[in-house]
Amino acid sequence: RLKTMFQKTFVLTFNRTESVYKLEEKLEAPGQRGGRFTAIMGGAVDGVKYKNVKDKALLNELELFGKLFLVKEDLPKLEWKITGETKQIGGYTCNKATAIKTWKDFDLTALRGQPAREENEENNETVEE
Repeated sequence: RLKTMFQKTFVLTFNRTESVYKLEEKLEAPGQRGGRFTAIMGGAVDGVKYKNVKDKALLNELELFGKLFLVKEDLPKLEWKITGETKQIGGYTCNKATAIKTWKDFDLTALRGQPAREENEENNETVEE
């Protein structure tokens, strides 16, 4: 029972240019709450994610501490490599593809309101933007 209490089902809806990824809505059984941590942080993980590859936009809906946020980002350009591995999912034949994201792709300075810092690898200098 403990294992199933923390299991969640997500739904991915997509077409050629857009996708929406969200938690499947279900009614909770009485007494099946996730606790205080889930109530505070759950929306930060479970929010709706919208991606538009044509417009290169990524939207994340986050609920944090009872407030609703809509975070808009530019879709990062990734170099995808198709591995040749395939799998049947539903009625679709899916091809496995991988991409490498570097730590530079995770710029958290925007969340803190500070200017981005960039390191010059040749002379180990830090450059402020």
